[in-house]
Amino acid sequence: MKILLTGGGTLGSVTPLLALVEAWRKRDVSVEFVWIGTKNGPERKLVEEEYAIRFFQISVARFPRYFSIELLFLPIQFLRALIASVKVVIKEKPNVVIGAGGFTQVPVIFSAWIFGVSSAIFQTDVQPLLSNKLVIPFVKNIFVAWKQTVSFFLKPNTKHPKPIFTGVPVRESLLHGSKGKAIERFHLDKNKLTVLVFGGGTGAEWLNEQIFEIAPQLCKKANILHLTGIGKRSELAQVEGYVAVESLGKEMADVYAVADLVVARAGIGTIAELSALRKPAILIPLPNSIQEDNASALKDSARVLVQENITSEILLKEICLLLNNSDVRTQYSSCISSILRTDVADDIIDYIVTSSR
Repeated sequence: MKILLTGGGTLGSVTPLLALVEAWRKRDVSVEFVWIGTKNGPERKLVEEEYAIRFFQISVARFPRYFSIELLFLPIQFLRALIASVKVVIKEKPNVVIGAGGFTQVPVIFSAWIFGVSSAIFQTDVQPLLSNKLVIPFVKNIFVAWKQTVSFFLKPNTKHPKPIFTGVPVRESLLHGSKGKAIERFHLDKNKLTVLVFGGGTGAEWLNEQIFEIAPQLCKKANILHLTGIGKRSELAQVEGYVAVESLGKEMADVYAVADLVVARAGIGTIAELSALRKPAILIPLPNSIQEDNASALKDSARVLVQENITSEILLKEICLLLNNSDVRTQYSSCISSILRTDVADDIIDYIVTSSR
């Protein structure tokens, strides 16, 4: 069986698919995977080097929410991406195509439909994605992460597939990290708590800047493990207890294991991993994005802050308050573990295999 996976640009549309890869390979070593992603996204290195999956790149035809010059070039960009996708589908002859949101998937799903290949998509964010809305008529399965999102896909008097409430699959490999390995690798002080900071697969400029400002003070109290994003280097190499890394692969499991508190954006991949690992967190959604809807669904499961109301001094105070209060951290750990179903990869695989026969 050959599976064509598609997603990229950010890791939010990548990590759920990698969770399926891990689970599928565990149950069937003969299954083959290929991937269609973006040219400059963070997914290629992870997909090729960590998972040994053959990778094809296509241009991304984004549908802007507002009128812009980008809209004028959209037909050309989409046609280019569609032709590239068709070539891959013809060459690889997949049995199933699976996407997890993002505009990378749109021409790939269309190509699969043209050649009669079964497709499935994930709706992982609370707010339905335009990239998923566009392909609904052309897919066989829609897997939805949140109960409140299911109703959007229940369209009466249509032939659209019924949504399947599943949750978000999380890579099993992330659940078996070693705190000791992380302490040794990054030379952390084992007598201090550790704060893990990251802004998703591409980093977050605003969050990086706040951490750069407060790191000298925060490191007096805790270790800081800072994933800055590829190409976004730190100038704080001399601050004792501060460790900056542009990106991580398999070591991410160990980094999660050592983290006593996570400071991050509110991408769905991040939320799902925090839920699976029971990690207390401070989440700062990207303004005017679907991350704000994701964060609103967390209720009391994490400390959610609004970027426009935050300065570096306020962020430092919020982090220290949680580091000083183990009871609140424990409460967040317990609550966030129950907001999403994450051990669902095998269930999703069963759905896909059954429907593709």
